[in-house]
Amino acid sequence: MRYALSLAFFLLAISVFSQDLDSLHQALRRFSAEDSSRVSVLNELCRIQRFNFPDSALLYGNEALRIARKNGYLIGEANALNGIGKVYFQKGEYETGLAWQEQAMAFCKKYQLKAQLANALNSAALDHEYMDNYPQATDLYLQALAIEEARQNNKGIAKVMTNLSMLYYDLGDHEKGLDFAFRALKILEAMGEEFSARASLLNNIGIIYSEQKKYKDALHYYKQSLALHERTGNAYNIAISVGNIGDCYNDLKQLDEAEVWILRHNKLAKALGAAYVESAAILSLGWLRVQQGRVDEAIPLLEQGLVMAQQAKITKRIDDSYWQLAHAYKKKGDYKTASKYWELAYEINDSLRSNEVIDMVTKTKKTYEVAQKQAEVDRLANETKFKTLELDRERNFRLFLMVVVFLLIIVAALAFYGYRIKTKLNNKLKDRYEEISRQKAVIESINLELQEKAFRAQMNPHFIFNCLNSIQYLIAKGENDEAFSYLTKFSVLLRSILEHSDRDKIKLNEELEFLELYLQLESLRFDHNFNYFVDHNAAGDELIPPLMIQPLVENAIVHGLLHKEGERKLDIAFRKDADAIICEIRDNGIGRQAAKQNKPLKGHRQSKGVELSRQRLTVHNNKVDDTAFIIEDLYNDEGKPLGTSVTLKIA
Repeated sequence: MRYALSLAFFLLAISVFSQDLDSLHQALRRFSAEDSSRVSVLNELCRIQRFNFPDSALLYGNEALRIARKNGYLIGEANALNGIGKVYFQKGEYETGLAWQEQAMAFCKKYQLKAQLANALNSAALDHEYMDNYPQATDLYLQALAIEEARQNNKGIAKVMTNLSMLYYDLGDHEKGLDFAFRALKILEAMGEEFSARASLLNNIGIIYSEQKKYKDALHYYKQSLALHERTGNAYNIAISVGNIGDCYNDLKQLDEAEVWILRHNKLAKALGAAYVESAAILSLGWLRVQQGRVDEAIPLLEQGLVMAQQAKITKRIDDSYWQLAHAYKKKGDYKTASKYWELAYEINDSLRSNEVIDMVTKTKKTYEVAQKQAEVDRLANETKFKTLELDRERNFRLFLMVVVFLLIIVAALAFYGYRIKTKLNNKLKDRYEEISRQKAVIESINLELQEKAFRAQMNPHFIFNCLNSIQYLIAKGENDEAFSYLTKFSVLLRSILEHSDRDKIKLNEELEFLELYLQLESLRFDHNFNYFVDHNAAGDELIPPLMIQPLVENAIVHGLLHKEGERKLDIAFRKDADAIICEIRDNGIGRQAAKQNKPLKGHRQSKGVELSRQRLTVHNNKVDDTAFIIEDLYNDEGKPLGTSVTLKIA
């Protein structure tokens, strides 16, 4: 895990310092009147100071905003709104920064300030990206890119492409990330300046090469980046580059060299006081201590970094922290705690890498490409229309009449021909419609079958992972007989899953056998701290979808029973009702409301499992029926929760 990777999705300060601080303060004294010149100087001070002295930058930005509004200076007000938002971004307060950028976007759209709107869109996209809102970030980046391309602003194009390179890296598309990065670098090199922007790009390229395990290439680009950042004096980005170099040496197993750079990184980060940089520096040092075998020193550092990441709501950093803590505790021999952190890492990683997010980003990009093509078509159409009008003016009256007569003849001929073939076309269309209707019916049937298989394939991987961890834990404790028994039952369970995976339906008694085996494993894994009863009286040869009941039983155990004090009971009953099988799963756990409060990180996982079962049941029954899947919260006369009941009607 590389913490410098996460923190290096930094702001791209595309402009170098046009004036040093002394010159700006002199200008501020010179422009003492509250006019547009003073607003411009204040905005420039806000821009420069946000990296090293963010609190001072906020004072300058708010003063610029006040004077700009007083004088109706639109560009100054737009720049002030954008600048204040960037300061909050630099402080790691992304939600606040986004709120300011949304004000800036609305203001720029109202007064049609294209250049300032592109800056606000790009800044808002960065806030969304750092909060892991990738579809929103992509949409805003592409809007900004379209504006900059229309303005033919190479500096702005390079800025957005640089940020897009990091977004695609974060989504796992390294080749596309490198493509955007090198395209942006080519633009900036052609411009011959922009040290800060080039430094940021070089650092981004190093990040992607690090992820591809090309550490020597990465180190080359990191050191180039650091040299340029040191020329601009940007303390924030210097800290980032130093941290990346330290992590790269760690990956190369050059631990002594890594320690020099990582300790320097921690010193710089502490001086900055920015949570985003400081948490990464602490976690990098903790991971280095793990690599050095100094686990007792590593764990407090990793836990401190995790707390800071959670407070700053840096999801990717939290994910990395879980993985590193899991490795540290495993190295220490504490397999139970290691297992806990591995499970947390798997859960949070699902949300970071979901296919749904990547699909939404891809669709957004395609929409942008279509818009580009449509703009080009409209431009060509306008040019053609203009040329046609010019030609019309040059034509003489006789030629015009000849053309009209000729066109009338052609139209008449086409109308006659169209009348003759109309009947034939109608007949062909009728036949084609009937064929399409038949194909549609077949496709709908196939689609239902494919949906059923797709839903069945989504068996929760965390259960298998947890079983393996439990076996490993028993072996580590020396309880070999218990581990052997657990492993035997687990192998039988896996064989049942494989046998059922190619079958659309299984008998109810087969499902009950599988369910009994699953409950035995869960009971062993949780030290027999809950009781269960499965009513087999209604079991027979009725056919139901495989693995339909297990996710709901798991949900009752993990989110209901395990958090309850005292006796824990789980009852599963089946009964026949006309042409359907009724299954009721009842637990005396803490109830859904308390479960949400106790397990905020697992909320999405629980609702996903319930919704998946609901959809599978709908596909199996081939209709939407609100009474086929009912969840009921149970309460006593005093309104206290007694547990949860889930009822399924399987037709």
